[in-house]
Amino acid sequence: MITTEFTQDEFAAACGHDILGTQLFTGWRLSRLYPAQIGTSSPENAVYTGGVFWVQRGERPQEDGNCNSSADDAGLSGKTVRREVTAALGFTQMSVTLTADEHADFDELRAFLHSIGCNHLECGARTAAGLDVDVVKTMYIQHRAADDTQAHTLSAGRVLAELSALNAHFTMRQAYDLWQAAGFGEYMSDYPDWLAIMSRKQKHALGEIYGLLEGETLLAAAAVFGRTERAAYLGGVAVREELRGQGLGAAVADYAARHTGSSEFGNAFAAAELLCEEHNRGFYRKCGFAEAGRVVFAAIR
Repeated sequence: MITTEFTQDEFAAACGHDILGTQLFTGWRLSRLYPAQIGTSSPENAVYTGGVFWVQRGERPQEDGNCNSSADDAGLSGKTVRREVTAALGFTQMSVTLTADEHADFDELRAFLHSIGCNHLECGARTAAGLDVDVVKTMYIQHRAADDTQAHTLSAGRVLAELSALNAHFTMRQAYDLWQAAGFGEYMSDYPDWLAIMSRKQKHALGEIYGLLEGETLLAAAAVFGRTERAAYLGGVAVREELRGQGLGAAVADYAARHTGSSEFGNAFAAAELLCEEHNRGFYRKCGFAEAGRVVFAAIR
């Protein structure tokens, strides 16, 4: 059964498996805090912090304990089963994200996605196989433990910092422009809408932007775009084109990864995860990340 009725604990549990769950949980938190539309865009191009979120409840095998249906009824002789959340979905900013475990009912999920008019979605590679969809693009999940740090030496006058702690408006605009120049524009809205969303994430400890500065010039940037108790979702590692190859990207990525925790989630540090394309896998290995699966952008037939 797929429903919009669930508790925070249920949704948090469903989103606790992977980086897509971190994205979903962050989006859901923002939708509860700010349900209204941001900006003055036309409806077809509107940016929302709100969204629609669902969970799927299904039967999960259990070795023992209480259950809501019998093992014989479920065809799982010798085991008990109980109804639990097996998948979480979210529709935000004109796209659908799905995280599911191995007990999800993929036939039901596929039928539901068709029913809401979803033609494209972001999901894990195993989920894509279960749904039998066409993979359009593959990204690689990179994971780094909370206690892993790297040593970096910076030239005199260069400082790593949390941008909101400085001249926020000035440095945030620099970060936006740097990401646009680095080719991240397809994932970003117009600056006023983007700034509104990032500012709200910062206010509620759901995101932050970090930079490497020399005087008033932003040389490199990275960000935390979402947080759960399990992990932080990193992204936007970028360096000014003329300064690439000097280790600045590794330095700012490490700085962001060491600031993943949040007192709001009760942890000083959390694991760091990000998505990268094929050609960047070697770079993140050098930064102390290990590959932890794949995320795909898929077309639904």
